[in-house]
Order: sequence, then C-alpha cells, then structure tokens
Amino acid sequence: MTVRLDVTSQWTFPPITVPLAGPEYIRYPIKKGDAGILVPVAASTGKISGLGANTPPTLDQPPNLTALVFEPCGNVHWTPPIDPQAVEVYGPNGIILHDTASNSTVTIAPGGITITTGGVTATLKDGKVDITASTSISLTAPQIALNGTLTATDSSGGTATINAPVKINNKLDTTGPVTAPEATINGVTQSTHKHTGVQSGSGTSGGPIN
Repeated sequence: MTVRLDVTSQWTFPPITVPLAGPEYIRYPIKKGDAGILVPVAASTGKISGLGANTPPTLDQPPNLTALVFEPCGNVHWTPPIDPQAVEVYGPNGIILHDTASNSTVTIAPGGITITTGGVTATLKDGKVDITASTSISLTAPQIALNGTLTATDSSGGTATINAPVKINNKLDTTGPVTAPEATINGVTQSTHKHTGVQSGSGTSGGPIN
C-alpha cells in the first residue's frame, strides 16, 4: 500500500509503498485517509511481502525506507463500540467470512445477510427470510410453531405428505376434491352410516346415523 508520511522533519519524504502488517487470513479494508504508523523492521520485507526481489534478505539494515511496514492505529475519535465486552468486526460495505475455496461464505452487508454452504443458501433481508436447498429442508423439534399465513407451492408438480394425524381447529376451505379412505363428520362415519325414514320413489330420507 502507498502511504504519505506526516512528520515534522527537515527532509521531505515522498509517498512510499510498504506492506500492510497483518495475517493472510484477515484482510483489513484499508482505504484512503486511514491513519497508522510505520514500524521499522531489521531486514528488507521485499521477499515476504512480494513487493521486492524474491531473494532472502541480508542482515544488513537497508539504506532506505524499504524496511518499514504499515500498522493501522486506533483513534479516540472512533465511534464507540456497540458492546465493549464483545469483539466488534465491521467494514464499510460489510463483512465476508469464508473458507479458502469459498465453498462456505457468510456475507454481512448493509442490505442483509447471506449464508451459502453445500447447496444451501439462506438470505435475510427486507424483513424476509429465504432458504433454498438443493435436496431437502428438515425441521426437528418437540414443537414447531408457524404463526402467520402459510402458503405451500410445488412448481415441480409434487405432493405434500404428512405422516402424522392432523388436527384443524378452524374451517378447511379447498378448491379441489378431498380424497380419503374414510371420513367421520359430526360423529357419522361416511362409508358405513345409515339413513332413517327411507322411502321409495322421490321421497327424502332422514338424516344419517351410524
């Protein structure tokens, strides 16, 4: 990175390019105007930083400013942390956490949060949660509560299967036929019930009974 030295000196220092101090696995979003300090080291950093010759440095102190690294420095005017007892990580456009091959990523941006891993993508944004899986989604718990209007669609033409008794405490509206091997309505079994007052011809029988 290129830095400008802000020092009181009889010499004028031009902008110089130096490596940024820090590990490979955490990348700092250094931007123009960020402040820090230049730390001298005992040997040239050209090989280790990739900014110089690919040869090991000697133990001689370089006669120039190549043996410096930039270290970001804290400032009392920074915005106070949200929780002083927690590690706070943020960036101007958010945070990206990922493995080396980016097979699994967590992206935190001003517009929302996206988690991607192994054929599964979960997005939280605009008051909505979207989960897409390439094979299946399983919810396992002693109780699962769904509060709100439930809409189930299957663009592939499949069917919804419930392998457990279903209790509906309100009315059931359907625009299609209901097919079942047996049904009991108001205590009357539909496949074996009888009618009273049966008359021949066009008469009307009584109500159904078991």
